[in-house]
Amino acid sequence: MPQECAAGSGKRARGNQFNCRTCVYDFYPWQTAYISGMPRLSKARVYADVNLNRPREYWDYETYDIKWGYVPVKKKKIKREIKILENLRGITNVISLEAVVKDPVSRTPALIFEYVDNRDFKELYHTLTDYDIRYYMFELLRALDACHSMGIMHRDVKPHNVMINHSQRQLRLIDWGLAEFYHPGQEYNVRVASRYFKGPELLVDFQMYDYSLDLWSLGCVFASMIFRKEPFFHGHDNCDQLVRIVKVLGTDELFQYLAKYEITLDPRLTDIIGRHTKKRWDRFVHADNQHLVSPEAIDFLDKLLRYDHAERLTAREAMEHPYFFRHRKGATAERLMNDRESCDPLRRHIFLMFVRMQVYFKGNNHLAGPDFFTSNQDRQLLDALVRVILRLFYTHDLRFKYSAVVVFSTGSMCVGGELDNGKFNTRTRRFAGRQAMFIQFYKSRPTPDLQGLGYSNITDNWYCLINRIVTGYLKVV
Repeated sequence: MPQECAAGSGKRARGNQFNCRTCVYDFYPWQTAYISGMPRLSKARVYADVNLNRPREYWDYETYDIKWGYVPVKKKKIKREIKILENLRGITNVISLEAVVKDPVSRTPALIFEYVDNRDFKELYHTLTDYDIRYYMFELLRALDACHSMGIMHRDVKPHNVMINHSQRQLRLIDWGLAEFYHPGQEYNVRVASRYFKGPELLVDFQMYDYSLDLWSLGCVFASMIFRKEPFFHGHDNCDQLVRIVKVLGTDELFQYLAKYEITLDPRLTDIIGRHTKKRWDRFVHADNQHLVSPEAIDFLDKLLRYDHAERLTAREAMEHPYFFRHRKGATAERLMNDRESCDPLRRHIFLMFVRMQVYFKGNNHLAGPDFFTSNQDRQLLDALVRVILRLFYTHDLRFKYSAVVVFSTGSMCVGGELDNGKFNTRTRRFAGRQAMFIQFYKSRPTPDLQGLGYSNITDNWYCLINRIVTGYLKVV
C-alpha cells in the first residue's frame, strides 16, 4: 500500500510510492510536492527529461541481466556501469567496452576496454600548448555533452579518467563506475567524484545535483592546465576542500548559494570557513603560465567554477564559448601563419602582413598608423587581411558579440557590416570616409588588458592582438 506523503500526514514514506490529496508519486520523485524542511527542488537546465522519455529498460540497471562470459553476476554497481557503457557504445570520445568476462578460476568479473596509449597527465600537462589545451578540452566536452544528452552523469571527471594519446590527438573518457542516470528531483549520493574535483553541492550535502557537477570537475581540470597548478583546489579532506574553494570564490557568494536552495550548512563547516572575498582569476597568472591564460580562457573558467550549479555553462554552451573559436571551425591563425607553401595567394598575403606587423611593433613599440600602409601593395595586403578577418568573425557565430567598422581604399566606410560570399551586403550602412583603411572590432563589454597578461605576438591570441593593431586606424576618421 502506498504511504501518505508529507503533505498528507507529515511523514515521509520509506518506499518508492507517495500518495496524498494533491500528488501521486510512483518512482519519479520530481512529481511530488515540495516537502517542508528539505532543500529546494533543483532541475537540470538541459536534458532533464531524457530518461523519462525512454523505456524503462534503458535506465533500469537493477533488473539488467549481464551476459557474462561465464555465469551471470548481479552486483548493482557493476551492472550500472555495464548498462551505461552499453548505452554509450559508439559515442564520441567515450571509452569503448569490448567485452564482459569472468575469470574461470578466481570468478573475478572483468570488463575489457579498447586500448589507449595514454601518457601520465602529470608529465603531459606541462608540455601542452595553448592550442593543445583548447583541443583536448573541446574533445572532453564532446564526450560530456553526448553522455548528458543520453541522460547520464559521469560524476568522476578528473585527469586520471581522461586518457590522452598525444601523438594521435586521441582522447577517451574512462571509468564510468560512478556514472548514474539522471532523473530530475532525485536525490543522489554525495559521496562521488574525487576530492579535488568535487563540486560545492557535494561538499554542502546537496543531493539534487545534475549534469552540472561534471562541468565543475571539468573546470577544475581546466584551471590546473592553464595555471599549471595540479590540483587547483588542494584540500586535505572534504571540509578543507570547501575552505579552499571559498578562499577563491568568496564567502558571501557561498551563503547566497546556500540561501537560494535552502541548504543548511554543517555547523562544523560554518566555524572553519571564515570570511573571504572573491579573488580575481588573474592573480593566478605568473611568468610560467601567462602564455596559456588568455582573456577568453579566464571568462570560460569563470563560467564553469560557479557555486550555483544552475549558473554553470552546460557542456553544449561550453563548446560554443569563444575560447574554442579557433578550434571549432578550424580556421586558425596558426594555420594561416604556417601555411607558407600554400598555393593560395591570399593566404601568402595574409602571412606576409602578419610578419610585417610583428616586425613593425618590435621596432616601434606602438600601434601602426595609416601611414604604415601607403603603397598599392600595402593596401592590397590590408584589404585581403580585412576580408579574411571579417569572414572568420562572421562565420564563427560571433556576429552578435562583435561589431565592425571598416574603411576601404575606395574611401567608403562600413558600419556593422555583414558578408555575403565574402562581400559586404546591400543592407550595410555606408558613407564617405577618409582615404585610409582600417578595421576595429567592438566587444559587448570592455576588452581585458592584454598587456597585463603577457601578450607579445600574434600567435598568442591573434584576433585580440589584431584588435589592438587596428585600433590606431580609428584616429583617421
